[in-house]
Amino acid sequence: MNTGFTILAVGIGGALGSLARYGVESAVRNRLGHAIPWWGFVINTSGAFALGLLLGYAFHHPVNEQLLAGLGTGFIGAYTMLAPINVDGPRLWFAGRRHHAALVTIGGYAIALGAASLGLWITGGI
Repeated sequence: MNTGFTILAVGIGGALGSLARYGVESAVRNRLGHAIPWWGFVINTSGAFALGLLLGYAFHHPVNEQLLAGLGTGFIGAYTMLAPINVDGPRLWFAGRRHHAALVTIGGYAIALGAASLGLWITGGI
């Protein structure tokens, strides 16, 4: 594996993933409001599902390592970075909105785990 190309692939993937995250977050916030950070569910669920698909596919097919690093670590990593679950759960908790905090934290992790498992299952990874 060529380290220079891998670093470039991760950097390009990360730049594109952060732009995608911004676009999805803005669209969901504008549509559903701010009471519950629904955008976090959308980002984490779609990112977990995409990573499950990518890795499930890579388990059974030859995939270029730079492409895998660029998509998995770069794009999906930047897209889901600073997961809202880890930020909004405590923020809601300390604001006294305990039920929303529980929904965001427990629900978010459960849905993301389910989405990743579904992606793996679809591609035969599990």
